[in-house]
Amino acid sequence: MTRTRRAAIAGVWAAAVGLGAGAAFADRYEEPKPHAVETAAAVDEAPGALYERLGAAFGREPYTVVDRDDAKRTVTVRIDVEDPTRYIDCGTSYRSAAAGGGETVYPTAGSAQYTFTDSNGQTFTATRVSELEGRALVSVEPQAQGSQVDVIVLYAWTLLIEYTDRRSVPIDSKGVRFHLGSRQPLDERDGQTPVCYATGRLESELLARVRARP
Repeated sequence: MTRTRRAAIAGVWAAAVGLGAGAAFADRYEEPKPHAVETAAAVDEAPGALYERLGAAFGREPYTVVDRDDAKRTVTVRIDVEDPTRYIDCGTSYRSAAAGGGETVYPTAGSAQYTFTDSNGQTFTATRVSELEGRALVSVEPQAQGSQVDVIVLYAWTLLIEYTDRRSVPIDSKGVRFHLGSRQPLDERDGQTPVCYATGRLESELLARVRARP
């Protein structure tokens, strides 16, 4: 690969993720707004019984129990997400297509494919695959009446980008991973990282199982 081609690809890598500035970047990037996220629930159920029930409830699809601490009454749950945009909101990216082909609009947290032209007039296609793994720490604490359940969610968001030329020949690929959660948004404001918030969907789904007494 020539130095010019390497420089072009390095410049569009940030653009494919939906970051940075410059001619290769999306024309516009709209930041998301924070979402209201429910992370706790009071349940009229004894802590011991509730903890055992949740261990079984979270062991069913789409969740997997990856750890339990009986002494602390905590359950760690994993979920692999097919559509990251349901669980995280990283705003919207707008990109002018190659050769006056209009505009491509896509959620920054989602998968997408688009073409672009570099500063040398060469046309490339970027295919971005977005993957998300969520982990939730669910804890049960006694209250004066019943129990208090708290949910802390952390996400690992991975973007895999493949570049091909106009003959569909692969020329490069890259990957990057970000971390965020319901209490820890991705909000570095460094010009190279998108702003992302948890939508609260996973927390709501887990708390629905907490409240669903048999």
